[in-house]
Amino acid sequence: MPEHFPSILFATVSALCAALALADWDARSRLAAAAAAVAAFAAICFAANRAWSRYSIRVDLLLTIPSVSLAALVVGVFAIGRPPALVQALGAALALVGAASLLWFAYAMHRSALEDARTMALFNEGDRLFWSETIRCQENFEKRFGPMDRHDDPCMGNLVVKSRSPNAYPFTRVVLNDRGDAQLLFSPENGMERPVSVSRGTFASMKRASSGEWLGKGDSGFGPTQISLAPRELHECEAKIEHQGTTSVLSMQRTELPNCQPPANPTVTFMGAWGDISTDPSGTRRLLQIWLWSENSGKGRGVLLNDIASSGLHRDFVFLKHFRAVRVGGGSWRLLLEKPDVSVRTTLSMTIDGHKVRVSGPQAFTGPSGETVLEQKEVVTDARIEMVPVRDTALFERYLDSSLFNLDLSWTAP
Repeated sequence: MPEHFPSILFATVSALCAALALADWDARSRLAAAAAAVAAFAAICFAANRAWSRYSIRVDLLLTIPSVSLAALVVGVFAIGRPPALVQALGAALALVGAASLLWFAYAMHRSALEDARTMALFNEGDRLFWSETIRCQENFEKRFGPMDRHDDPCMGNLVVKSRSPNAYPFTRVVLNDRGDAQLLFSPENGMERPVSVSRGTFASMKRASSGEWLGKGDSGFGPTQISLAPRELHECEAKIEHQGTTSVLSMQRTELPNCQPPANPTVTFMGAWGDISTDPSGTRRLLQIWLWSENSGKGRGVLLNDIASSGLHRDFVFLKHFRAVRVGGGSWRLLLEKPDVSVRTTLSMTIDGHKVRVSGPQAFTGPSGETVLEQKEVVTDARIEMVPVRDTALFERYLDSSLFNLDLSWTAP
């Protein structure tokens, strides 16, 4: 939506309705009263819009814009048929403004619905590809869910549900790693599973009781959930999951995935990850983390994370920025960031020198000097990034575009 459109609409309708009310006031008609009421309502909307303009999310405009537009259209249509000519002219102007605004609003809502559908499709595609890489091999599975080296307990590791009690929630898998962190998974569609929790991180921290059972309590975002895991004969495990008065009993068996095998002829090469947290002269901590992949064509793609924070501050929802890279000679690359990740087109220069890279560009990324040096390490990371597939260019492109779409990470400034 254009930034000043609501203010222009409200001001125009208020002025036209006020003029119409004055022009028809001598007749003391209902039209004059209605025009005065719409003028007052539009003026209130104008004042509210100015007062709330600093907020980025404006749900109120979804009501005020169509309401003011429809009121202007109705008053304008009734005014067109009334003499004198001035009233008719003002009515025609109001009807035109109201109709044009309603048409534009309907078009904007349609575009928004299409964009929402595209975004949801990207998220769903990203979740499918992420799960496909997760379940492909054991190393990937452990990158996402943690180490699973213990084989002496049938209730630890990757536990696939074999049967459920009647009316049980359709859980498909329970994962318990060596640290005692548990995750519950379900399958929203064929070929894909996801954790039941709406938040990231561990669903429940499990403790082993003297009876040999594993006990824990988690919250999926819809109330507390009690979990118990008990070994059964034939190397199976039974889970009891209690949520809102309902108990689901699951019979599960540990499953081992094959080892990850490096691709024979990869079409994409992971060049490396470099990161650092530096300190600005003001004392502010500045994070810059870069991941770069190179295609056989000499071009590349990657993602970066940059942020600033005061010492000791924990930052959530720091979103990755995507870039396209072009090799300009030797170990030198030009990184191009485009909208919507940045407000204006931004270019960084990066030179790989052994285990370090030198990055130059805008101060928002590199600090006051316009240049910074990063070590070959991951200051922050995420399993989605660690599992980027390099065996096929088309799959690589799809994965970056969907699985890393709008991906946010968190970090704590030291």
